[in-house]
Amino acid sequence: MKRRACFVERYPISGALSATNYGRSQKGTHMAGSDLKNRVLDAWTMVEHLSEGDFNPRDTANHKLTLNAQDFYGLFGEAMRKKGSGKKGGIVLFLNTFPFERVIRMLHEKFQLEDTDEDISYGTKFSLSLSFDRELNLLPDNTFLTESAYFLEVNSILDEDKFQQYEEEQKETIEKLFHAEEEDRQEEDEHRDTHTSKATPRKFFNRAMHKFITHYNLQGGQCYYRAVKNLDSDVTNLHSFFVDDLQRAKETSTKNLDAYLYQQVHNDRVDLDANQKSPNFNPLPFYDILQPKYYQLGRFPSHPEYALSLMQQVAVNLSTHCGDEQIRSVNGPPGTGKTTLLKDIFAELIVQQSYEIALLQGKNFDVPGSNGPDGIGELPDSIADKGIVVASSNNGAVQNIVNELPLTKEVDHSFQEALIKADYFTEIANSDAKEEWVQGEESKKHKSFVVKPTDSEDPNKFWGLFSLEGGRKANVEKITTDIDRIVKYFDEHVPNDGVYAEFLDAYKKQEQERDKRQSAVDTLNQVSVLESQLNSHKTDFTREYQEREANLKQLPAQVERTIRQIQSRIGLLQAQKQQIHQSRVENADREATLNQQIDALKLQKPGVLQLSKKREYDQKMAGYSTALQDVIGKKQELKEAEVKQDRLIAQKQAAGQQAQTQLKQEQADFEAWKYEQLYNMQQEEQQLAQRKQENAEFSYPRLNLNENYDKLEISNPWFDEEYRIQQSKLFILALRVRKQFLYDNRKSLSKATWIWGDQQKFMNENPDLIVKAWHWINLAIPVISTTFASSSRMFKNLPPETIGRLFVDEAGQALPQASVGAIMRSRNVMVVGDPAQIKPVLTLDSKVLGLLGRHYFEGLRNPDDLAETYISENSSTQTLIDAIGKYGFYKDKEKTDWIGIPLWVHRRCQYPMFDISNDVSYNGNMVQGNKGDGAAKWFDIGGSANNKYVSEQGQLLHYLIKKMAQKNHDILDPNKKDVTYVISPFKNVADRLKKELNSPDLKFTRRDHGKVTNIGTVHTFQGKEASIVFLVLGADEKSKSAANWAMGSSNSNIMNVAATRAKKQFYVIGDLKLYRGLGSDVIKKTLEAIDQFNQRIQKSNTNADQKEDFTAQYEEGEPGVVDGKALLDALEKEFSSALPNAPQNTEAGTSNKPQEQRQQQRNVLPVTQNQQRQPQQDLRPVRNYQRQPQQNTRPAQNYWGNHRGQSRQNAYPTQNRQQRPQYQQSQRNSRPMPQIIKRRVDLNVPYEEKDEAKKLGARWDYKRKTWYVRPGSDLNEFRRWLK
Repeated sequence: MKRRACFVERYPISGALSATNYGRSQKGTHMAGSDLKNRVLDAWTMVEHLSEGDFNPRDTANHKLTLNAQDFYGLFGEAMRKKGSGKKGGIVLFLNTFPFERVIRMLHEKFQLEDTDEDISYGTKFSLSLSFDRELNLLPDNTFLTESAYFLEVNSILDEDKFQQYEEEQKETIEKLFHAEEEDRQEEDEHRDTHTSKATPRKFFNRAMHKFITHYNLQGGQCYYRAVKNLDSDVTNLHSFFVDDLQRAKETSTKNLDAYLYQQVHNDRVDLDANQKSPNFNPLPFYDILQPKYYQLGRFPSHPEYALSLMQQVAVNLSTHCGDEQIRSVNGPPGTGKTTLLKDIFAELIVQQSYEIALLQGKNFDVPGSNGPDGIGELPDSIADKGIVVASSNNGAVQNIVNELPLTKEVDHSFQEALIKADYFTEIANSDAKEEWVQGEESKKHKSFVVKPTDSEDPNKFWGLFSLEGGRKANVEKITTDIDRIVKYFDEHVPNDGVYAEFLDAYKKQEQERDKRQSAVDTLNQVSVLESQLNSHKTDFTREYQEREANLKQLPAQVERTIRQIQSRIGLLQAQKQQIHQSRVENADREATLNQQIDALKLQKPGVLQLSKKREYDQKMAGYSTALQDVIGKKQELKEAEVKQDRLIAQKQAAGQQAQTQLKQEQADFEAWKYEQLYNMQQEEQQLAQRKQENAEFSYPRLNLNENYDKLEISNPWFDEEYRIQQSKLFILALRVRKQFLYDNRKSLSKATWIWGDQQKFMNENPDLIVKAWHWINLAIPVISTTFASSSRMFKNLPPETIGRLFVDEAGQALPQASVGAIMRSRNVMVVGDPAQIKPVLTLDSKVLGLLGRHYFEGLRNPDDLAETYISENSSTQTLIDAIGKYGFYKDKEKTDWIGIPLWVHRRCQYPMFDISNDVSYNGNMVQGNKGDGAAKWFDIGGSANNKYVSEQGQLLHYLIKKMAQKNHDILDPNKKDVTYVISPFKNVADRLKKELNSPDLKFTRRDHGKVTNIGTVHTFQGKEASIVFLVLGADEKSKSAANWAMGSSNSNIMNVAATRAKKQFYVIGDLKLYRGLGSDVIKKTLEAIDQFNQRIQKSNTNADQKEDFTAQYEEGEPGVVDGKALLDALEKEFSSALPNAPQNTEAGTSNKPQEQRQQQRNVLPVTQNQQRQPQQDLRPVRNYQRQPQQNTRPAQNYWGNHRGQSRQNAYPTQNRQQRPQYQQSQRNSRPMPQIIKRRVDLNVPYEEKDEAKKLGARWDYKRKTWYVRPGSDLNEFRRWLK
């Protein structure tokens, strides 16, 4: 594969990234959307390049290469002979292998990254790989150098442009080394005499190998070779499976791909919160989505009594008929029926495809007059866009779903006969076949099949050829072989054209029944709408009434203040008016006086000849006149002023009256509004009562969002069992239609396998034929599954938007880059998973991912958020599609944590496993659909850990399984399905337990094809279930940070998955002090669930019931918490001779036998004769889970002789360990024989003696309100308090 230029070539890192500077884009500017897309794809490409070159040195197919061998030619030839390598076979060399952890460590040191305790298996990489064909000719195109080895060599990482140059140079050098030897051999052949034998290639190949080894200074013990049968398909650990699609995506734009890469978030998200107690309660969308018209017409033929749960039905409706989104996600917690949901969606798509087929005027699509591949017909989009592909990163998930779908036992017995009779190629589904060409008549060869049943005991194990696994070459060949068998089957098949009309008739009847329900629901919805409106009106009325009433109560005081202000103003105006009036009176008096003076003066008017008197008279008259005019003018002003004052007084008086009137009006308006509202609500209530009476006869289950949340989630409205029966019958009839349509187009079907088997030829001639062929293949096999790793090869020649419907299972485990190719090629995408369970398996730790993220998103807005979204330990296909889904669920009231369509009804685990999962991961939103009590306990036992493995925990588990197997023989029966799983957060702990539990006396460890099936990390058990599960936590104080990684508040996934694998019993083995000391919500909630469950069980169980539990007597006072050390000692005594041939313990200095090992650990007490046990912390719980200190002064030879939470070996000074026998002997001589109790003993301790009893080791049971001593104590010390 030729590498494509990565983003880092355009933004080189070599000079931009140092130990103190995490890099900056040379452009350093905010980039456009297309550059964001490129950055995302380039970041993912780099992660993939770093994952290339995986190598397993333990694989027996890989052989160490002896570098000083003389005859490589013979060595490789013999290896190919033993392998049976054919024409396409050859030899592959894996050279200079190294642990990938060296690269991680280099990055941490160079860029000063913090260490992490993440439990990541880094594995081994090779530096260089060479491939040789069957004749041992070098295949230059297959030469591969790993980037991780180059980065390790140059002590850097992101300098990919230099690596490109380096790789090309090395390929050229290697080719010259081997090519030069070939030229020498040919030249020697030319100079030889024709009668002389030609030069042997052995000599020249061996010489080339020795030159190559010398030139590259290959390291002994780090080089391997492998013989393969097919160089094209058998070597899959070289290149990343996803890089080609990531590069292709840069040049591709589809609606789904762009939404995925650009994270195009909906502005109109619909919160599917049906819990009326939730602050985000949102009932209205459910009334819309769950209308009968959106229900499916078809259904998988499972038991008709059991309907989908509410949220399952929501998801089906949105996926088939209601929503118009082309990409969506479903979040399904453990045991919530994700597979059941997919079955019904698949069934509806099959029905709708058959409906489109039945409506076609012409049923044959073969191109007339063409017998070649170009004569293949083209399926209409309405049929092709409903083709189904299931993809996953989890190979187990891929196999589980395609294996389960066609199982006859998964079909309800009432439908099995009809389904087998429909014969969707049942015989082919229940057999394997191998193609071969046989000689026929007239010496013509024809294709034949050698058929072998897959299950001789049950010829109808599978009801039909409904689903097959694709991806790998062998799987694809089986698909095409089975389709060729279908074509041959049609040679003797009797067609049934009438099935089209029969189907349409049944389809229309089912549709009419659905429409009938819709009509009834429309009427019922009026009741719901009226109820909603009435409740809304009542709420609004109450709120507005309170507001109005409060305002009205304040109004009289406001009016009174206003009136007082007005009255004060009126008083001032009246005083001013009085002053004006007084001025008018005075002015009138002045006017009268002046008039009198004028009249008197007129009487004294002199004659004409009295000139001097005449002048005097005129002067006086002029003075009186002027004064009179002034008085008259003032008279007018005062009159107007008085009128103005009267007007102002009148206005203020009117304002006061208006304020009083307004108060009365407000009171009247309030009463009128109240009456009107009450009257309207009364009318609505009467109308609602009338509608309810009218619909009293409606017999179908109804949707009531005000119902109890648990009942609501389990319910499914509108349809009954009879309707579900008809749905399943329609699905079976749809299969018959499909079969007839394939018969009508058998020529196109035959051409499809021809084209698919020779794609390279048709890619050059007519690539459209490959698309046509795929649609026929996917029509014949309705459901085809593949891993993402295999899909990139299987679909490499399909263009964008070719696959109809892509369903991604366990999407929470899928790396975001893994699904790019599948999403790019699909028209409609639905992912199903749960980010709260197992995260994707990473080959890089979170700090290295953060380093990459900081580089690739430097210069963009919110680079840290982008890095967290696209390239972090939390990133997955599920999280990216959750974020862009229109329909989903807010997990928090602040509406910041959004997930896809949630499924809430859990049907796997009993209590308290359900409670643990629900509390630690789902905020109590899950609903229990499997009522019943199981069992759960915490076995409290610690010790010194070796790489997180605590041997005491392994030994306790060993004995517990052995003890439980005495009653339940299926636990150790190799012929029975796994009854018990053992899970650990840490790989080393799981590996050590595989050895511990595989001892001859137990043989618990089981394998399938070499892989252990019942012991492992949580990743081993995703999607699986067993009756009993043990979670072994491991770790000690020295590895506390690792414990926090596994069980800290920020990581509930491991506990969630572990608890939900257990259907009936769940047991945690771990150091309670250590894990409780983390302050983790996960541990706190787990213990609370165990505590509350065991309290309830203790109250309800009889004494006889409690005696059945052999661990109950070792409980520490906190219900469900068992003293693991005391229990271990008791079980060890019970099985004292149980392990005579235990396997070697890998820890240096320890015994082969756990019995002997623990005995050695006991013989380490201090030498001082009278020395007492060191003060010990009391680990008994109190109500708030806080431990209270206690001083224990019992003699050192007491039953345990060590601190809880420590190994016995580490409890005492090393220098005194060998002197224990002398100490024991002296103690035995000075003290009576201890009376060690095996069961808890209650004490009657007076209050004034409680401190003394406590010092001796007595415990207070706060629930039973009594003092007691636990098993393993010396009863002699407590005799005076015995009841």
